[in-house]
Amino acid sequence: MVRHGHAGDKKSWHGPDTVRPLSEAGLQQAEGLAENLHSLMAPTRLLTSPYARCNQTLVPLAKRAGRVIQPCDLLAPDASPAALDRYLRDHLDDETVYCTHGETLKALFGLWLRAGSIQLLADGTPVDQNRTEKGAAWVVMTDQPRVAHYLRPLHIGPPLTNTAAPVGC
Repeated sequence: MVRHGHAGDKKSWHGPDTVRPLSEAGLQQAEGLAENLHSLMAPTRLLTSPYARCNQTLVPLAKRAGRVIQPCDLLAPDASPAALDRYLRDHLDDETVYCTHGETLKALFGLWLRAGSIQLLADGTPVDQNRTEKGAAWVVMTDQPRVAHYLRPLHIGPPLTNTAAPVGC
């Protein structure tokens, strides 16, 4: 489960939010995500929110894995966490990478936490669902209860020209 990379300040974006692209920092996070995930797994599918920044986040991984990115409305920011949960119950045992939004992850993990069906870990220590930085991922193991291991965002590329680019929730 991936949170899309940094996409700039939504208040200064003048087009539809669905087409807001990744920033320079977000592109570096996408490269880092590809490095992290490709070394851990061989993705069978890449599903993404229909938003441009989510698709762009998976492009480097798609190239490395030789996979096509497929849009999935269940990963959009206004999608139902219960509907996404129902879908994942049938599909979480494969090595699919899902790219979505912070609010979608928070709602899904909140649903799972309330049901007592997941444990979220970062460096072996339990954490809450508010931890997900942009460009980060959770590797969800399907045992019951599920266990999700946090992968911090990794920036790959030249030094950023704007070092004040926000990274985090």
